[in-house]
Amino acid sequence: MVEACRFALLTRAALPGTAFYMQADRRPCAADIVTTVYLIGASIILATQWNSGADYRSAVIQNLFLCAVMWGTWLPVQRADARGQSRDMPVSRVIRVLRMFYPLFFIGLAYVQIGLFAGMIFGAGFTFDLMVERWDAVFFGVSPHMWFHRVLPGRFWAEFMHFLYVLYFPLLGVSFLFVIAKRRSDYKRFAFVFLASFLSFVAVFIAFPVTGPLEYREGLFPDTVLFSNLVDFLFSFGIPDPGGAFPSSHVGQSVVVLLLLRPLSRPMFSLVVFVIVGVGVSMGFASVHYQIDALAGVPAGIGLYYLWNTVYMRWIRTRE
Repeated sequence: MVEACRFALLTRAALPGTAFYMQADRRPCAADIVTTVYLIGASIILATQWNSGADYRSAVIQNLFLCAVMWGTWLPVQRADARGQSRDMPVSRVIRVLRMFYPLFFIGLAYVQIGLFAGMIFGAGFTFDLMVERWDAVFFGVSPHMWFHRVLPGRFWAEFMHFLYVLYFPLLGVSFLFVIAKRRSDYKRFAFVFLASFLSFVAVFIAFPVTGPLEYREGLFPDTVLFSNLVDFLFSFGIPDPGGAFPSSHVGQSVVVLLLLRPLSRPMFSLVVFVIVGVGVSMGFASVHYQIDALAGVPAGIGLYYLWNTVYMRWIRTRE
């Protein structure tokens, strides 16, 4: 009963319209430290290439700006009540809730910077695509991204498969909403494991740059395919080149989210698994990944979840 009451209070603390806020919410958590280390560390490294192009300069500015905004939102916005006691103003409560979603913006920023780091290490345009494409052919016996397209022709499958692919993005957003609304007390663990796992994918992508079979997309799907155009639009915002393809972070990070959200009801568990499978299959159909990228994303996601969850439970939780 005590635990149930405590959980109810913690859940209530996440809602912007309530007057009660946990004192712990007033100080940064492990996820904030991880994000700060990346933003400042990446800025220092990228600044060494300041004269190499606007991409490096804008990346440094973006990183430092996000870092300043993230830490600036910890500043209290308060007013005195009738008794002279300080109380949070409504805008402060809204900011505290909104800042919980910053990992979603951060992972997009980190993802598009992969190509900058890989270019510094390997040189412009270098990838391991030929190697991974051979792995794909050896493992499956065919080129899956072309085989899928031949077996499932027509606009319906083009729309449906691209729709499945873009479900990755609402999956991440809904997972944060679920944790904030239903499991507020678990947010710190969720955010830390989520961010640490994604940055692990980023590190692999930098050390082993693979772009994927994106060139096959040209001519495969007509301009009338709505969700194909949406995917092209998303990729136009800075897909790493050379980029992050192997193992697929879309599949791997979705697996991390699934494990973080446990326990789930059977229908919800089945729905998330369906989305993960759909994302994994559709990326091959859409020629945005080699199919082996998706396959490798599953064990990668499982391994990274247990690695960083163990780190949090053993060394970080007791200090927060």
